[in-house]
Amino acid sequence: MQKILLLFSFFFFSACSVKEYRLFQHENDQHVYDIQDINISISSKIVPNDILEIDIYNMNQKANFMLQNSRSQTPVATQEDNKYTVYSDGTIILPLLNVVKVDGYTVKSLNQLLIKRYKEFLN
Repeated sequence: MQKILLLFSFFFFSACSVKEYRLFQHENDQHVYDIQDINISISSKIVPNDILEIDIYNMNQKANFMLQNSRSQTPVATQEDNKYTVYSDGTIILPLLNVVKVDGYTVKSLNQLLIKRYKEFLN
């Protein structure tokens, strides 16, 4: 009798499924990036209708005060906080610098250009 009960309990518990608890794991995870795609996006050129997010600051926060003052003087229709849409002629309008030609630059080269141009105002 004990053998039958033991055999029955073995089959009963072995047939039970175990629910897997997955924390932060999704079956259809759409956020998988290919390294090649990332490299292409870094080396791609800026073109009209791109939206650039540009943060300008320095260690003394001097830039924030200067930029707030210049923003109130220069209305920019396509500016939303620190996002700038590249116009059809390949330019954007930045505080203190006004019109800047960005068409054809990579993100890295534009970053270097803006650092160079803003150094005049922030030092």
